[in-house]
Amino acid sequence: LLFYSDGQTVWNRQHTAMPNGTGLLGGITCTQVAVIVPKPGSPHLYYEFTLDDTGGLNGLCYSVIDMTLDGGFGDVTSEKNVFVRNNLTEKLTAVSHANGIDYWIAVHENGSDAFNVYLLTAAGLDTNAVVSNAGIVHSNTQIQNTYGQMKFSPCGDRLALAAGYLNTVEIFHFDN
Repeated sequence: LLFYSDGQTVWNRQHTAMPNGTGLLGGITCTQVAVIVPKPGSPHLYYEFTLDDTGGLNGLCYSVIDMTLDGGFGDVTSEKNVFVRNNLTEKLTAVSHANGIDYWIAVHENGSDAFNVYLLTAAGLDTNAVVSNAGIVHSNTQIQNTYGQMKFSPCGDRLALAAGYLNTVEIFHFDN
């Protein structure tokens, strides 16, 4: 165990909040509030992506965690709660890029059938999303389908999405 988070606080391996690890902008009731991935090319930096509740103004943000800080127990750097975009559903997931180094971070737009997928490389997060339209519209007028989970297959070639209380699961091809 290095650290863990509920999208609002980051705790170190001693189960103590990191010094700058509180006040993250993840939604308190969000279905998939946070995902953590290592920064490509760095042995000690991690990105934590947080997601606000459905359609929330904070939307998708990221914070960088440096495990060399606080005597090796880690801390959130000054890159905290960096805004990426809002008007999203409560679905957030990540998968390794086909190159085995970088990562794809995926979210789903609210009021749309659009998936927004961001590339994380050693240079940082590319905030120009790859947008793909497929599947049902996740509408804030039918808020139940903005809830649910989204997950990539282990090999990264499929993306499954559960649409809240609609008893609907969609499975898509994904080119990682």
